[in-house]
Amino acid sequence: MKKIFIIVAKVLLITFIGNILMKQIIPSLGITNPIMSASMTPILLGILIYFLFYRKTNIKIIENSDYKKTSKKKNIIISIIGLFALGFLFFIVKYFSSEKPTFDKVMIKYASEINKTCPTKVDEDIRLDNTMAMQNNKFKYNYTLINLEKQNIDSNEIKDLLEPTLINNIKTNPDFKIFRDNKTTLTFNFKDKNGQYVLEINVTPKNYD
Repeated sequence: MKKIFIIVAKVLLITFIGNILMKQIIPSLGITNPIMSASMTPILLGILIYFLFYRKTNIKIIENSDYKKTSKKKNIIISIIGLFALGFLFFIVKYFSSEKPTFDKVMIKYASEINKTCPTKVDEDIRLDNTMAMQNNKFKYNYTLINLEKQNIDSNEIKDLLEPTLINNIKTNPDFKIFRDNKTTLTFNFKDKNGQYVLEINVTPKNYD
């Protein structure tokens, strides 16, 4: 029972140190290349595993052997190969099981940051109320035409006026680069001063590429 407890404790220690290696120590050394990181992590873990699990066992075997030098060389080779394999396996499992940020999450965070400043007036007639990250790589801006009522609005005229400006802004404004790079469809929703829906303009990658 004591041996099992010791083994479990060592495995937990290796897992803990592995996390520190990948998230803090290796990046702090300036190693950002994934290939270099994939090489360094198993090597360092392999050394640790060797001293925790194999070193004492190998010493006892060597002390009781008539072929100390030969046994020592074989044990070292086997240990290096085995430990590297174990370390690399640990890295692969950790790398592919770790959650990676998706662009959906990036959009949600982006919308959250914009919404901290909302509502905000774009000009004398338009107010940005909020933004929303939508499914299927879509991002939505909700505006209010603060001086107009729906019955007095020609939605086609408003669309003809706003759409070219919006498309040009998406093409040239650095703030939209994240959407251009990810081929996001941008939706601009407009309502009147009473909250009545007026029109919606959708700008797809075909419009701004």
